[in-house]
Amino acid sequence: MRGILSFALALFISVSRYGDAAMKHFIYRDLQATGANGLPMPQKAGKPLLVIFWAVWCEPCVREMPQIAQLHEKFDPQGLEFAGIAVQSPAAAAEKFLALYRIPFANYLDTSAEFAETLAIPGVPTLLLVHPDGRIVYSHSGDTDLPLTDLTEQIRSLLKQKK
Repeated sequence: MRGILSFALALFISVSRYGDAAMKHFIYRDLQATGANGLPMPQKAGKPLLVIFWAVWCEPCVREMPQIAQLHEKFDPQGLEFAGIAVQSPAAAAEKFLALYRIPFANYLDTSAEFAETLAIPGVPTLLLVHPDGRIVYSHSGDTDLPLTDLTEQIRSLLKQKK
């Protein structure tokens, strides 16, 4: 992994369950290089996006992350963008976590949980599937197993709408 970059993050999500976070700006530290393996989130605007809120201390996150990496391998070539948000996780521990699980997409730190709280994220792990227009079309939270069949179906449906 390359050095940590700082940049302004603008995520345009407007859904009642997660609050109105449209045009909020936060500063995050990119935990991975933003080249071939991922783009800064501002460049993800207008594209289908899977956002994963996770933490290094979260056991369900540890179970889910390899599955998310497999989804990335399958759907990134089809145009689905991925972004991880490490909530209340120290940078060094988050970097080790990402290296250990070989996570290939961009991840950002939300050390104070400000971004997660603004969106009223109920906890980690939380996964949001975001339509290119900014609507959240699917969400999953909690320590129950990731519903891969349902999520895969939702992703395919979203990618069909994109075409």
